[in-house]
Amino acid sequence: MNAALRQILTKKYDMELLAKGILSRQIRIYGIAFQGKHVLVDGGCPEQLHTVY
Repeated sequence: MNAALRQILTKKYDMELLAKGILSRQIRIYGIAFQGKHVLVDGGCPEQLHTVY
Protein backbone atom coordinates (compact mmCIF):
# COMPACT_ATOMS: atom_id res chain seq x y z
CA MET A 1 0.00 0.00 0.00
CA ASN A 2 2.73 2.46 0.96
CA ALA A 3 4.63 1.69 -2.24
CA ALA A 4 1.58 2.53 -4.36
CA LEU A 5 1.08 5.90 -2.67
CA ARG A 6 4.79 6.67 -2.83
CA GLN A 7 4.79 5.94 -6.58
CA ILE A 8 1.85 8.26 -7.17
CA LEU A 9 3.64 11.06 -5.34
CA THR A 10 7.02 10.37 -6.97
CA LYS A 11 5.59 10.31 -10.51
CA LYS A 12 3.68 13.53 -9.75
CA TYR A 13 0.48 12.41 -11.43
CA ASP A 14 -1.31 15.39 -9.87
CA MET A 15 0.78 17.94 -11.78
CA GLU A 16 -1.51 17.89 -14.84
CA LEU A 17 -4.51 18.70 -12.65
CA LEU A 18 -2.62 21.46 -10.85
CA ALA A 19 -1.58 22.93 -14.23
CA LYS A 20 -5.26 23.13 -15.18
CA GLY A 21 -5.95 25.24 -12.11
CA ILE A 22 -7.35 22.58 -9.81
CA LEU A 23 -6.34 23.29 -6.23
CA SER A 24 -4.23 20.74 -4.39
CA ARG A 25 -6.80 20.52 -1.61
CA GLN A 26 -9.38 19.38 -4.20
CA ILE A 27 -7.25 16.43 -5.37
CA ARG A 28 -7.42 13.03 -3.69
CA ILE A 29 -4.91 10.23 -4.12
CA TYR A 30 -5.84 6.61 -3.44
CA GLY A 31 -3.76 3.46 -3.28
CA ILE A 32 -5.68 0.23 -3.69
CA ALA A 33 -4.24 -3.21 -2.90
CA PHE A 34 -5.79 -6.64 -3.07
CA GLN A 35 -4.94 -9.30 -0.52
CA GLY A 36 -6.82 -12.49 -1.24
CA LYS A 37 -10.50 -11.64 -0.93
CA HIS A 38 -9.75 -8.40 0.91
CA VAL A 39 -9.34 -4.95 -0.57
CA LEU A 40 -7.16 -2.37 1.18
CA VAL A 41 -7.64 1.33 0.40
CA ASP A 42 -5.57 4.22 1.70
CA GLY A 43 -5.11 7.79 0.61
CA GLY A 44 -5.86 11.42 1.13
CA CYS A 45 -4.93 14.78 -0.31
CA PRO A 46 -1.41 15.21 -1.73
CA GLU A 47 -0.42 17.83 0.86
CA GLN A 48 -1.06 15.41 3.74
CA LEU A 49 0.55 12.43 2.03
CA HIS A 50 3.80 14.26 1.21
CA THR A 51 4.50 14.54 4.92
CA VAL A 52 3.86 10.81 5.48
CA TYR A 53 5.51 9.25 2.42
